[in-house]
Amino acid sequence: FRSDLQSALALYTKMSQVGAGVQLRQDELLAIIKLLHGQKQWSASIPFMVDSLHRFPDESARMRLKLAQICLQYERRPGQALSVLKKIPAQSLPDALEKTRRLLVAHANKMQAEGELELEDDDW
Repeated sequence: FRSDLQSALALYTKMSQVGAGVQLRQDELLAIIKLLHGQKQWSASIPFMVDSLHRFPDESARMRLKLAQICLQYERRPGQALSVLKKIPAQSLPDALEKTRRLLVAHANKMQAEGELELEDDDW
């Protein structure tokens, strides 16, 4: 199954570079993201998460929290995590998710204070 996923990802990457590219439906993007996360392929999921954020911004708060977590834990990019989190509209999260957002912000700030540097931020 893992090789099927890898083949599908390679095909998607190749096809997205041709002409107008390929755009997956929201449910297809979410399925790929869940599969990648299930296999702990966090970095490989980032382009799909970013695509989802850009194309479906009204439903992006939870995706932004997960992307910020990946930026912190697996990519060591606290500045990018903060940039992702800043785009969550104020008072848009339920209390439990707002607590998660605050913890992620605190963790990113701590990493930066400890000297974790990154070259650039992407506009996610």
